[in-house]
Amino acid sequence: MQRYWQANAAIAPSFSVLDLDAPSSVGDPYASLKADFVLAKQLVAADAVAQGATDGGASAVAAAYHATLVPPYCFAAARSFFAAQ
Repeated sequence: MQRYWQANAAIAPSFSVLDLDAPSSVGDPYASLKADFVLAKQLVAADAVAQGATDGGASAVAAAYHATLVPPYCFAAARSFFAAQ
């Protein structure tokens, strides 16, 4: 999506790109969300392993990624972004 807007934006964009899987940098306003997201993925993986998964829970994380894991963090980031505007 970031590449699309960089190539097609008619005016300077007023958005920011958030990659929850990217490491936090100094001053990252989303550092706590990213840390919480890592923990959420670890919990899903651990639960899957406890239920017999042999792939370290990777399939469970992949299956839950967009439907369950990402939405609460994206909504929180969007709220934070618009609150700062």
